[in-house]
Amino acid sequence: MELKERNIKLFSIDKDGEYMSIEYTKEDGQRVIGMFERFGWKQAPKEIIAEVNSALRQGPIATAGLR
Repeated sequence: MELKERNIKLFSIDKDGEYMSIEYTKEDGQRVIGMFERFGWKQAPKEIIAEVNSALRQGPIATAGLR
């Protein structure tokens, strides 16, 4: 079955893309709704990378445990 024959639709999207539902047709004719939750990035936003690098440059504040 070709992708265009599956009639894929973005069913819903919430919280700026954090949650989304996709609706499509399987080869046997069943209609399926898949629900997804975003948990990471393929490439993090530049603002997040800059924030993490800034925190890493400061070094640890304290050390716990054996040295």
